[in-house]
Amino acid sequence: MVSCFIALGALSLGLWVERQRPGYLLLAGVMLGAAANTKNEGLVAAAIALSVAASWIVIDHNGLALRWWLAALGIVLAAALQWRIWLMAHGVRNQASTSLGDALDAHFLTGRLDRVRLAAEAILAQVADQASWVWLVSAFLVICCVCIAAGPGRRVATFYLATIAADGVRARMGVVDRAARDRLLPGNVGEAHGHRDGLRRRRRTRAAERHPRSRAMGGHRQAAARRLLTM
Repeated sequence: MVSCFIALGALSLGLWVERQRPGYLLLAGVMLGAAANTKNEGLVAAAIALSVAASWIVIDHNGLALRWWLAALGIVLAAALQWRIWLMAHGVRNQASTSLGDALDAHFLTGRLDRVRLAAEAILAQVADQASWVWLVSAFLVICCVCIAAGPGRRVATFYLATIAADGVRARMGVVDRAARDRLLPGNVGEAHGHRDGLRRRRRTRAAERHPRSRAMGGHRQAAARRLLTM
């Protein structure tokens, strides 16, 4: 679901970059706000897409577009903050995700620059996997490159390429980060998996114990029903 919200938000921003109609910005704010309110990845993707779109406002020095962009940003923040406020009010924390303070820390980012290369390699591997994408990604990249080289559609093609590249690196770095944590904490991961398997075994045992009783109770009910019918 969050991928649909992100895709619709990015498409609306691309239409705004191409046609400069404020309504597309507001629609993008609604879609990206829904993505930000759904998952942490949606919040980061919304920030990336809005940041890339803002670069065209800076290039064009368009004050009116800036006001509409701020309105879209306000929609995203309003959608995301209500969930964040609820989490803070109930003391719920996501231990599996990096906090915003750490994610923006310069030392934290520079210490993980090696993951950019791994993320880029993973993205290229996905692009080369035509069995999964049926040449859709390759066709999209070719069309974007042609638009950039030929002139028409250069702005929107550049926007899509920059947004997808930035969000793809972010997503693959997240996968690498989780894989690194699993390698660093094999005992904790194995313990969690063992606990999960133990719960499943106990549930199956309880279900097997209840099954004969339920069949016996069902037989008693059927016998009582037959007695009532013969009376």
